[in-house]
Amino acid sequence: MILSINSNALVSFNSEAELLLNHVVKDTSNVSPLPVGAFAPEFHAHNISAEDIIGDITMSKTDIDGVKLSQFVSVKDERVGLEGAAYKSLRLLAEKIYKRKEVNPYVSFSAIEDVLFKWVIGRYTGKTSETLMEYCLPKLEAEIVKLFLWVPIFGVATEFSFDLGRTKVYNMQKQFFDTWEASFASHTRPNRADFQPRIDDFRHRLQGWAACTMHIEAEPTRAKEIVLEETENALALLRVCLPSNLHPSVPSYCRPTGREKIEKDLVFSTLGNAPASWYEGSSASFRPWILNKELFDIMGNAGLGILHQLYLLDIGVTQLESKPHE
Repeated sequence: MILSINSNALVSFNSEAELLLNHVVKDTSNVSPLPVGAFAPEFHAHNISAEDIIGDITMSKTDIDGVKLSQFVSVKDERVGLEGAAYKSLRLLAEKIYKRKEVNPYVSFSAIEDVLFKWVIGRYTGKTSETLMEYCLPKLEAEIVKLFLWVPIFGVATEFSFDLGRTKVYNMQKQFFDTWEASFASHTRPNRADFQPRIDDFRHRLQGWAACTMHIEAEPTRAKEIVLEETENALALLRVCLPSNLHPSVPSYCRPTGREKIEKDLVFSTLGNAPASWYEGSSASFRPWILNKELFDIMGNAGLGILHQLYLLDIGVTQLESKPHE
């Protein structure tokens, strides 16, 4: 069993969870239909019947940052759940479990929060008599899988693969996208025709660029969190050698794709009654960073290799300051 927590912690978590059961409430807020004459969108998407709904309907309220403040689930003709201080207590308990060193590398906070709420409702409805940890640990462990994750790097290309931090950098070659397309042949869902435009778009934008990769055994959401964090840390090492460090007028982007934050301009122009024209583009010229073996060896000798090794040591700042010669 991967998620092995000591008995004292299990007893403590179970005791805290039992207290939550005293605070399950019914949602009395009314969900009224739109009044006559209220705005309604012109496009009708779909009618959802009871047969289309799989499982229980869960509803939640969040604050402006997306943090859940309450959560309810439909049970027969009622909505029951936790709100206010009770739901905050559930989140605090989820955080305690998440911070355990036996759990954190494998399971995300959101997965723990979700399974805790399901346990509360299960105990309330009588669907389970298990303690919190008897219920949660097997379900969380069942979510843990071995994944190979790729994070495309914006603005960086490489002619070879190399280790960087805890990631391995590869070139996203044609074979990656060909293998992706071919995998649809052995799977009926999802439908390749539905995804083909998206694959073509990814191929057009990403083929030939570099990507940080990792093999991770974890629940999928936690795996994505880990690979993004390690990619950011790895690229922080690489950015020490950015060309723009020596040439401030040269913009260079070395971030996970989607986080590059390129400034863009959009200007509309009209002349008389003529149709409006527009200008759209980045505010500064973009220059890709192409790494070859010779350049990478120079970067390694200039200090990147030392930074890479220090990062892998995973030691604190105090330890580093006390033994700088090592």
